[in-house]
This record gives sequence, C-alpha cells and structure tokens, in this order.
Amino acid sequence: MKKSIASNQFAGLILGISLGCCILSPPIATTARAQSADSIVKDEPLPDLNALLARLRENQQALEQLREKYAYTETTTQYQLDKQGVAQEKGSETREMTIYRGHRIWRTIAKNGQPLSAKDQAKEDRRVEKMIRDLDSGRWVAPPDNQRRVKLSALLRVSRFTIARRERFRQRDMIVIDFEPNPNLKSADFYDSFINKLAGAIWVDERDLQIARAEFQLVEAFKVGGGALAAMKPGSSFGAEQDRINDGIWLPIYDEVRIGARAMLVANFDIKQKFTYGAYRRFDADSEEKLKSPVADK
Repeated sequence: MKKSIASNQFAGLILGISLGCCILSPPIATTARAQSADSIVKDEPLPDLNALLARLRENQQALEQLREKYAYTETTTQYQLDKQGVAQEKGSETREMTIYRGHRIWRTIAKNGQPLSAKDQAKEDRRVEKMIRDLDSGRWVAPPDNQRRVKLSALLRVSRFTIARRERFRQRDMIVIDFEPNPNLKSADFYDSFINKLAGAIWVDERDLQIARAEFQLVEAFKVGGGALAAMKPGSSFGAEQDRINDGIWLPIYDEVRIGARAMLVANFDIKQKFTYGAYRRFDADSEEKLKSPVADK
C-alpha cells in the first residue's frame, strides 16, 4: 500500500513538473542553437531589469489564463534512455485538449502517429462521456497529469534574476536573463520549493515582452518525503518554448523534460518526454455543446 502511494505521488510530481516547463539535454546545446539562428545583436543599452520583469510577470500570467480558453492538440513522445544516456523514441500519443464547464478534458486520438482503431476510439469516447456526466453532476474530475504543473509565471515569481544580455533567436531581438535560487524565499509551498532549486535562463522577446524560451536545470536534489519516497537528481534539465500563433497571440508550442530520479531509495530511473502543441482554436459555448452532443448521444 505504501509503495503504491509513493509511486502515485512521485508520478504526479514528475508529470506535474512538466511545466510548460520541460526539459532539454543539455541546455548549452539549445543556447548555441539560439545564438546561431542570427548573430547580429543590437548594440543598445538594456532596459531596466526590474521594470522588465514586472511587465513580464503580468504578460506571462495573462498568457497562462488565455490558454485556458483554447482547445489544442498535444503530442507526447516518450523516450527510453540506455546506460550511456542515449535516447531512443519509445512511442507517442496525441490528445485533443478541450474544455467543458471550465475544466480541461482530453481525448486520445492517435498513438505512434496512427489514429486509434474504431474499438479503441469508442472506448476512449466512453471515458470522455463519463467525465462529462461527472462534471454535469458536480463531481470532481482530476485534471490531466500534465496540467498539474509548475508554470512559468511561478518561475518568474520565485527565482532571483541576475545577469541580462542581448541575443537573437528566431530572427528576433531577445533579452536573455539568467536566474538562480532565491536565498530570501520564504514559502512552505511544495512547488515553490522545487522551483527554488532551479537555475537557468529565459529568452524574452524584446518587442512583445513575452518568454520565447526558458531552459534550466536542478542544482540540488529535490526530495519527497525526505528522500525516502523519491528524489529527483541534480542535473535534471527542463526547457519550454512559446511563440506567436493566431493573430500574434503567444502560446506554448514545445516542452521537453529529462529527469534522473530515485524512488523508494532503491529504484533508479530516467525520464525523458517531449511535448508539442498545435492546432490552437478558441473554445466557446458552441464548441462546448458540440463536444458534449456527439458523445452524449452514443
């Protein structure tokens, strides 16, 4: 029983930390890619860092709230790591992420790049139908695992930002700001404690004042239950990208996560996942009815 509880807690932690936040290996490779995209960097003074971060916090929080009004597709790719840490693709799953009564619900539509069979799709539709009935009756419905995640707005709130510089990324002017754990943080929040063990950098689009990229890694072990239940190893690394989509609106497009961990003091394992997001569309009341009707009529 204890082992089952520990496994569930750790799975929730690992999947929840897929932040929009996710992982790369190693961050330096991405930095080089960002710099090589366009080497012509503006030779201008940097803006006031505190004022920039204040605007950035407002914009990121608004972006995360806006995303909750959109349906989109999410493809999760799993990787198996060998003893040398080389990743081999293990499989993928594509889900439609929609909204019903203000709750995020999901429907699996493909695995390994292929649509579900008629039998599997019917089973998935019945699962969604039950979720809708539960929401209609006021019962609590668990959010998808990747929705229980640390947000970039929390990263902006918790971390201490230090050095800023100019770079180019996606042929746009960026201000890159390094961050590190905040020694003055006073919070008992579980996820705040996790965030405050991260160090890395964010790429800020200077024109739109939005985060185009974030990459960071764990600088010290993060323990659950004092390490008896689970521990995430230092060097676990994360990355996320956002970009302009419909009508210039900024939304997440890519996450990647690579985590080294130990569970129950004995089981060591590595997790690597990649998330890609697309087909964003505004979700309104009419969309909600269309979502409900085909399922409810079955």
